[in-house]
Amino acid sequence: RNSTEETIAGVWSDVLGIDTVGIHDNFFELGGQSISSVRVVSRLREAGLGVALQQIVRHPTVAQLAAALDVPRPASSGLVVLLSSVVDPGLPVLFCVHPGGGSTHPYRSLARCLAGTFTVYGIQAPGLNEDEAPLVGIESIAERYWREIRRVQPTGPCTILGWSTGAVIAHAMGVAAPEEVAGLFLLEPAVTGDDQRGRFERHAEVYRRVNALWRRGQGELGAERVATERELRRLAPEMNLDEDLVTLDEWLPYAVLEAEVRSLAAYRPGRSRARATLFVSDTVRGGSGDEVPEARYIAHWRGLYPAGLAQRAMPGRHMEMVRGDEQLELVVSTLGEVVPAASADRERELLPA
Repeated sequence: RNSTEETIAGVWSDVLGIDTVGIHDNFFELGGQSISSVRVVSRLREAGLGVALQQIVRHPTVAQLAAALDVPRPASSGLVVLLSSVVDPGLPVLFCVHPGGGSTHPYRSLARCLAGTFTVYGIQAPGLNEDEAPLVGIESIAERYWREIRRVQPTGPCTILGWSTGAVIAHAMGVAAPEEVAGLFLLEPAVTGDDQRGRFERHAEVYRRVNALWRRGQGELGAERVATERELRRLAPEMNLDEDLVTLDEWLPYAVLEAEVRSLAAYRPGRSRARATLFVSDTVRGGSGDEVPEARYIAHWRGLYPAGLAQRAMPGRHMEMVRGDEQLELVVSTLGEVVPAASADRERELLPA
């Protein structure tokens, strides 16, 4: 209907590999994921549209995003993003801490499953926009996220869920303020410690090299640029990315990934009195990946909750924990069991994120 919608639809079509995009199509329902949303932001900025990653989440259709960009509003500096379609003051609130990479997009399916049961917010990492600096240190990140949560829910105990890296951060939030936690849901957090430091540092070094190559390539032309991009793409498998996604034309949050992994390398978790539930997938139970053996994994996390830690065995792999139907059903049912229905009646002052 206008040039802004035309530009957005064209970028979505190219990035998602879809011939036709309607103005009311939802980016995430078309197959958009964390990496593709970052690529969309990069492409739209190249086209002259000043879009932030949070806006893709808050306005997931072409029409909504175009309207938001054509009528500029003061940008929120906060990290909390509403994932539910609406805020219902009568429902309990769930805050989901981003997994590795810093984006909250993986929780959108969970938010849909919890419609009418919870109002769901996501907490994304600082540094996902190019003009932000990532934060280093799990305790520092946890402290920042508590401040972000209290901008939305100023009072009362909070229900917090985290997956992967986000589960480690959620644990640290429970360590820092257990009395402020109504329920803590940890979806397979990594084990950290002195004997794990080396593997995290190796991953961090890969992201450091990739980030340095990308920045170097921005000032190069011709054969030099081609050689740098070739070197960049050689590192894609070490980041579990397809080579086609790693280019010098589109920025990806390499610095955020490096900061997260360096934070995990240095983190030594403390004990918590928070009420917590640990979810464990076939990835840990089967002893695959670079995680520690199951017995040690369970002992590690139980030892950090001396008052008791509930445990749920989740079918499927680690990467499916908030994506598969079976996995989502287990998370939804567990939330319903652990979070008292009475919490919906608790007085709460909610502010817009």
